Amino acid sequence: MTPALRHLKHRTRMLIEAVGGLDAAATYTRIGKSDLQRCYSFEHPDRFLAIDVAVDLERVAADREGAPHLIGAVCDMIGGAFAALPAGVPCDGDLIGSVGSVAREAADVTQAICAAIADGPMSEARIDAIRIEIAQAHAALAVVDLQLQMRRGRA
Repeated sequence: MTPALRHLKHRTRMLIEAVGGLDAAATYTRIGKSDLQRCYSFEHPDRFLAIDVAVDLERVAADREGAPHLIGAVCDMIGGAFAALPAGVPCDGDLIGSVGSVAREAADVTQAICAAIADGPMSEARIDAIRIEIAQAHAALAVVDLQLQMRRGRA
């Protein structure tokens, strides 16, 4: 099994744990505990969560640390990034305010990276914290993108 596929197995386990374990996960999906366990087991290299099952579980775990657990890893694997929109985003909201949010979030990312570099070698925890800042910046940009899309044809 390739390292990338092993990583997907690991992230699948993290997702299942984030929703409360196998018993809880089985209540949110169309598959049972045994099938869920096979999807993160290295002993079953050909078994992975179906996308609809992953989406069901990601929705439940959306507010848990590390989210999106599996979908985010898939985005990374294909050279992309997951950008969650904050709840209740006003699609037709204050564009100037949203652009200001992008600037603040970008400054937070810059500050976090500069502080980490100044402190010496970066720990995994520090890198994870920086990646959270980056995800927040992605979300701010996604809001601006959505607001711009909503303005198409209204100029």
